[in-house]
Amino acid sequence: MLKKILTSILLFFFLLTFTINIIGFNYLVHKYEFKKLNVYSDFEDKSIVDKQSLNIIKNVYLNTSPDTNFLSETEVIHIKDVRNLVLLSLAILIISLFLLILILIKNKSEIKSLLFISSLSNIIILIVLALPFFINFSSSFTVFHEIFYTNDYWLISPDSDLIKIYPEQFFIDLGIFILITNLIISTTILVLSRIKLNR
Repeated sequence: MLKKILTSILLFFFLLTFTINIIGFNYLVHKYEFKKLNVYSDFEDKSIVDKQSLNIIKNVYLNTSPDTNFLSETEVIHIKDVRNLVLLSLAILIISLFLLILILIKNKSEIKSLLFISSLSNIIILIVLALPFFINFSSSFTVFHEIFYTNDYWLISPDSDLIKIYPEQFFIDLGIFILITNLIISTTILVLSRIKLNR
């Protein structure tokens, strides 16, 4: 029972951090959203939006220097806080993947049942966690920031160019993409493990 619980926890954290990183900070996904949400129309040149988006992604992952001509002092601090969270998520991703593989290798005879239970648990947990965001995204997004940030620098003025690039709908769409991708992967694991079990 303990192995099933541990495997479920590890799979949840691995898939969550994996999908957040490959989708949440994906430049092509950002460009798709900018076009969909008509973000480009708020700027003289669309290259400004693309450049700043790429700069922020590089700043978060590569710790490059922020564009202080575009970002305010508090926004620079917030991006640094985002970077710290991303680094934490990458650490969780690597550790959870390592432990998950280790457990599965040591329990080869139970791999199918472990994957079945953990993928099913992941689907249930994801749906439960997503419900508050579907009910009231703004309030849930605020609670998220209050939990994961130790300051209020995430409270950025609506008139800020940073907010114009990343409006609330941008994060709603990203959340949906992350959720759907996670559910697809989990459902695939669930179905494959069920097929194997029936043989």
